[in-house]
Order: sequence, then C-alpha cells, then structure tokens
Amino acid sequence: MEYIINHALRTLVKQGDKEALALLGYVKESAIKVHHFILNNTQVNIGEALTFDLMIEAKEDTKLMIDYIVYFRTKAGTFSPKVHKLKKVILKKDTCITVRKKHLFKSNMSTRKLYEGEHKVELQINGLIYKDNIFTLKKSED
Repeated sequence: MEYIINHALRTLVKQGDKEALALLGYVKESAIKVHHFILNNTQVNIGEALTFDLMIEAKEDTKLMIDYIVYFRTKAGTFSPKVHKLKKVILKKDTCITVRKKHLFKSNMSTRKLYEGEHKVELQINGLIYKDNIFTLKKSED
C-alpha cells in the first residue's frame, strides 16, 4: 500500500504540494539550515557531468525529501524544469548531512535535446526551494 500511495502522489510531491507531502510525513517548513549548495564546475560540456555538494543541518528531528531541479534551456531559449530525487533522510536534532551529486548531461538522450547556454539547478527540500545556482552548458571541444 505504501508503494501505491507514493506512486500516486509522485507528481504532486515533485510540485511541492503541501498536503501530499504531509500525507507522506514531510513537514514543509522544516527546521533546517542549508549551509552551502556549491557547484564544483560552473561550465559543463555536453557528455560530461555537473557535480555539486550541499550540507544540511537539522535544528530539530525532521524527515527530509531532498530533490534538485534542473532547468534545461529549450530551443526557444526558455527553461524547462525537471525534478530529480536526491535523498530521503531522517535527521536528528543538531546533526548535519553532506550530500554530493553528479548529474550527467548525455549527448545522445532520447528524451531531451540539450542546448548550449545558461542553465539553472535548484535545491528543493520538502517542497520548498532553498538555493539555486547557474551553470553553462556547452558543446565539447573535441
């Protein structure tokens, strides 16, 4: 039953819906502090990976659903957001978690064509946006 509920609510959870998150046990206004959300490379070649680190401190016991959103540049120059799951974790009061993620920008994806230019990545925790960073995607210089 837990799988069915999670699967049925996945779109609402990605959108940060407060009621859907509450049903799954996530409090939208968690007592946390994001100490840093740092991109390890602000220029990424198509076919390579964007790597980022973040550190979260819990001010009280809390259950967290950590996602990141990549805003892909479209052919028209607008942005198309895509939510990616990063981690589900329960943090005790006054504890920290450090997370590192490597997101690959494949050149031969069948689901999306990658365009050069400025892109954005945001950190979303329990449906709230905490931080964002800009990076540039460009063709590899082979």
